[in-house]
Amino acid sequence: MKKTSGRAAVLKVAAASLVGASLISGCGVVGSGSGSGELAEFTVSSPAFTDMKDIPERYGCAELDGQGKILPLHWSGVPEAKAFAVVVDDPDARGGTYIHWVLANLDGTTADLVEGVVPDRGVQGRNSAGSASYLPPCPPKGERHRIRFTVYALSSPIPEDEVGELKESLPAIAERTVGRGRITGYFGQQSPS
Repeated sequence: MKKTSGRAAVLKVAAASLVGASLISGCGVVGSGSGSGELAEFTVSSPAFTDMKDIPERYGCAELDGQGKILPLHWSGVPEAKAFAVVVDDPDARGGTYIHWVLANLDGTTADLVEGVVPDRGVQGRNSAGSASYLPPCPPKGERHRIRFTVYALSSPIPEDEVGELKESLPAIAERTVGRGRITGYFGQQSPS
């Protein structure tokens, strides 16, 4: 069994982050499974915050006095979908877009995420830190970042072996995307000028 040095592990995470960032555009995961190149847009909302407003502190990391809960989400006006995926990212991270969470294969009849709950039927992919889990927003002290919660309507579920690594999960989502919706919030405190 070959051990990885700390430096090699850091480089591996950095490479995964770069791969993930290169597959994300300003509109989300690049690509369209619809074949037409046009994606249906739908509405994503949250009872916890309003689009382009501050995310409550309880949803942030413990280092910033948060509880790290998964935010509740609701989506509506969705095109016909066989499955959904959710990607949470921070486009303002210092090293480029940081992926906090990849959740795939939610049932096509799903329209909500419950606060603090990882759905039983979803499959979590690896995030930019390399773990298959949700990482709450945690910008450096004195920084205020945008946190994007994007829901993708998929033409089919993703095979579980394609959900693991970012370099596989994001292209697999892009390939099957027929529609998407997003809500963006701000987290962290701006340093006083």
